[in-house]
Amino acid sequence: MRTLLLALAALASAAPVAAQQHSHGQPAQQQAPDHAKYPDGWAVRVDRDAPADNVWLMAHGNELHASTGPVGAVYFHRDWTRAGDYAFSVRFRQPKASEHPEGYGLMIGGAELTGAEQRYSYFLIRQTGEYFIADRRGEVRTPLVDWTPHAAIRKFEDGTEAENVLGVAVQGNEVVFSVNGQEVARRPKDDLSTEGLAGFRVNHNLELFIAPGQA
Repeated sequence: MRTLLLALAALASAAPVAAQQHSHGQPAQQQAPDHAKYPDGWAVRVDRDAPADNVWLMAHGNELHASTGPVGAVYFHRDWTRAGDYAFSVRFRQPKASEHPEGYGLMIGGAELTGAEQRYSYFLIRQTGEYFIADRRGEVRTPLVDWTPHAAIRKFEDGTEAENVLGVAVQGNEVVFSVNGQEVARRPKDDLSTEGLAGFRVNHNLELFIAPGQA
């Protein structure tokens, strides 16, 4: 928790972060851009060679403000590492609906994120009230739970914001996925990448306010 708060504090005076992006439906990926362009400790994993102009990350009070363009991105901080049994949760606030339902959520077990042998698992939701779980090893993406509706997910409705707390808890040989404190799925730990960097996954054409370390 201390490292999460320190990371947010370091971002407070930072300019918006331009980055390239990663689309969960596209397995072909390229090496991440120059990390020196980002605030201290932050980096982005991208897939296609897309313009960086419309993708950024900045501090917004106690939140992070992320916005993506034509494709998505995985955001990660070098100090956000997890191993063994742990819980990782983040509040996502979507201030406006995207033109098409796009996923966003948690990334765990990140390793080799700047190279061809990348690996990570991710847990996403989208504004229409579904969730999705997948694992990536190099160029291979393995869906573990396809888009599935669940009542715990707060949908985006006209005139309101969609605010959801996503959680991942590694408990022995199982991984529990929750939304707003309610379990939505449980998977064997061996199906997933759980040890390594943690962060966020934001698909294309989304704007989000993100608050790490939620209860």
